[in-house]
Amino acid sequence: LHSTSRRQRQMCIRDRNRRHIEITLALKALFSEEKQLNRSVSYYAEALHISPVYLNEVVKNVTGESVSKYIQNELILRAKRMLVYTSLNVREISIDLGIEDYAYFTRLFTKAVGVNPTSYRKKYLE
Repeated sequence: LHSTSRRQRQMCIRDRNRRHIEITLALKALFSEEKQLNRSVSYYAEALHISPVYLNEVVKNVTGESVSKYIQNELILRAKRMLVYTSLNVREISIDLGIEDYAYFTRLFTKAVGVNPTSYRKKYLE
């Protein structure tokens, strides 16, 4: 009896982890469908038909970071790509990413990457 309940518990954990991975992949898929990321956790939770609290729990379980941080990482990744592969200026990239305040975008990028967007571009295009 004892080993059966342990086995059932392990199966529940495995199923839960699989579900968490599926939700995280679905979130990633939503990112790829959108030209501009929405920075609202509630927006994505609603799109996935789950609560923001549960979405945060799931993403934290799978990635080790909050949904907000996960969204921000995606935003920074897109910014890096645009800096390297387009000739858009920093203000245009900021607007393209859905951040009207380009000074805020520059601070966000600099904090996340360690160098400002212009320096990042120079470094990768040398």
